[in-house]
Amino acid sequence: MSDARLLAAEAVESPVRVFFVGHSVEVVDYDLGPERRQVAPDLRILVVGPGPRSDTWA
Repeated sequence: MSDARLLAAEAVESPVRVFFVGHSVEVVDYDLGPERRQVAPDLRILVVGPGPRSDTWA
């Protein structure tokens, strides 16, 4: 991942982790297949587990 893309990913992930403090937050690479991967090569999904803010998964 390029420096610019890494900074963009951190800019999105950081507020999610702050908002869901106390929750587990997992970064998952989602396989879109080869054609879609070209369109969104660095797509990552943030999976937030239950915790103090909500008892459900997000």
